[in-house]
Amino acid sequence: MASKAKRLLQFLFSKQALSESLSWGLDRNHAKMRPVYESRNDIHHLEVGEGVRIEVFWKQLKLGKGPALSLFLLEEEVLRIDCFGKGAAHIHVAFFLPGKGEQRLWMHEQTVGEQISRARFELYRNYQYYQARVPDPKIRALKIDRLKMKEASEQAYNLLNGFLDSESYLNEGLVTEAYSDEID
Repeated sequence: MASKAKRLLQFLFSKQALSESLSWGLDRNHAKMRPVYESRNDIHHLEVGEGVRIEVFWKQLKLGKGPALSLFLLEEEVLRIDCFGKGAAHIHVAFFLPGKGEQRLWMHEQTVGEQISRARFELYRNYQYYQARVPDPKIRALKIDRLKMKEASEQAYNLLNGFLDSESYLNEGLVTEAYSDEID
């Protein structure tokens, strides 16, 4: 037991731990994502409940373009899913992770339609997981009605697919197929 305590103390006073603590302490964002609205077009707001909102939009970046969504809790963006097609689709999450590293979770789904279904799944099935890992205790304590979240995730799914059905967005050069399945 003494050796475990000694190793813990060594880590706590190591250069790496001190560097990461100092870096996080000086970082005013503290794991908060900052939405870049210039890259978002045709934003739709879905009010899920008090302090809970989903935004669905068309997003264009150098990395890719396509339908995307964000989950906001108490006005903080805690989840963003970018459905950019094969090799470019990814998820952003507002976890507290000290140190530098990859800021995206890459999606394995190949078509934008499959990625849209994954986005719906992440919203409805995993929002509690993401919420529980946000550094802000007020966000972690927020009560979210599961039925309202399910309804909102279905609305978001329809809006995301609506971008694929819109001729103007298809003319942007995104070639994909719509994908449909049910969540229970």
